[in-house]
Amino acid sequence: MFWYALLSTITPPVCGTVFIAAGMAETPWVPVAGQAMRLGLRLYFVPLAFIANPHLLTPVTHPVLAAIAFAKIAFGLWLLGKSLIAEGSVMIRILSFLVGLIVIFLFGV
Repeated sequence: MFWYALLSTITPPVCGTVFIAAGMAETPWVPVAGQAMRLGLRLYFVPLAFIANPHLLTPVTHPVLAAIAFAKIAFGLWLLGKSLIAEGSVMIRILSFLVGLIVIFLFGV
């Protein structure tokens, strides 16, 4: 819950940090909130990735499995970010998003 509470500072509808940053940059807050949402959306999947990959919680007892799970999640989060930030065809972006979710949650270690 603490993780999601911290994320609420950068993502709408709360996004207090976005209001402060937009005020400091003297720019409208809506484009800043959109960019913060694109950058922060994949962070919502991190706690769920720990649940789906429990070896991340025991790196001392299973270091190889934890490293594999970490690499898998990093690749999945990269795909999610690619789909949210990159320019390109809508189908490619949707496919990248779905493959990112599949890599994070379905390919068990």
